[in-house]
Amino acid sequence: MNVVRIKCLSMAEVRLRDDGILEHRLQDGCVLTRALAHEILAASLSMVSRRVPVLVSMKRLHHVERDARTLLSTGYEVKHLTNRVAMVVSSAVSRTVATFFVAVHRPPFPTQVFSSDERAVEWLLSGPS
Repeated sequence: MNVVRIKCLSMAEVRLRDDGILEHRLQDGCVLTRALAHEILAASLSMVSRRVPVLVSMKRLHHVERDARTLLSTGYEVKHLTNRVAMVVSSAVSRTVATFFVAVHRPPFPTQVFSSDERAVEWLLSGPS
């Protein structure tokens, strides 16, 4: 896998990979606010012209604010950005939180939680392109 394009943001990187996956990497200790979520979505939409699979690395994430969770699950931009999302977490606690997020917010696209990047990518590539 090679990175085709990359945008560095205040607390995240958005990468377009040569396999068509859009990757969001949050920095260590990141608090995901609504403003940062908008920044990530804007960078993402500037990189793709169709709905793509999205890999979200949440391994270093500290906290997600409620408004950011809502925007990232039901916002207009995200509905036009992705056809499926894989969230990668690093602990049992973050897995529980991410699974709860999916159950409560019910994103309008397939969403799964993984503990490894490899399994997440495998799942993303098995879906529609």
